[in-house]
Amino acid sequence: MVTLLHFLPLVFFFAAYKLYEIYTATLFLMASSVICFPCSWLIQRKINTSDVITLSFILLFGTATVFFKNPLFIKWKVSIIFWLLGTGILINYLLKNQAASYTLLNEKIDMRDKDWYRVDLMIIMYSFFMGSLNWIIFNFLSESTWVNFKTFGLLVASIAFSIIVAFFVSQKAEAIR
Repeated sequence: MVTLLHFLPLVFFFAAYKLYEIYTATLFLMASSVICFPCSWLIQRKINTSDVITLSFILLFGTATVFFKNPLFIKWKVSIIFWLLGTGILINYLLKNQAASYTLLNEKIDMRDKDWYRVDLMIIMYSFFMGSLNWIIFNFLSESTWVNFKTFGLLVASIAFSIIVAFFVSQKAEAIR
């Protein structure tokens, strides 16, 4: 249920863009995100750090987009989030010498250290690739193409990547009972 709730702002953004234009779509994205945030808390009874970060970025970049009448802000948001994720995982490894994926999942999955590092490397590579791909698309293709990529391309890529990581983990890990 919460997962579906996270997709609603994207659906509203896409629909508003197709009916109106990027600034109205951005307002729909911001408003629906603000509404979905407490709804997510009501369902889960907890606030995820990733939800707070995502909402903050939507509001920051959305406000800049609408205030300055410049769609580049909302387009940059996707790349910056991906690049920050990859950079954060890389810095975590360099400073703590421990895989971030291990920190998140070690209570549920037993895996060798080198495999945890491989998961982190996959996430880092994916994050930098998707951030760069988003940047290329919004700089060199039409705004409509970028909206379609943001709505459908990122979703399909994320699902495919999750399947790849899940398959890798299932081959290397043993569930802790």
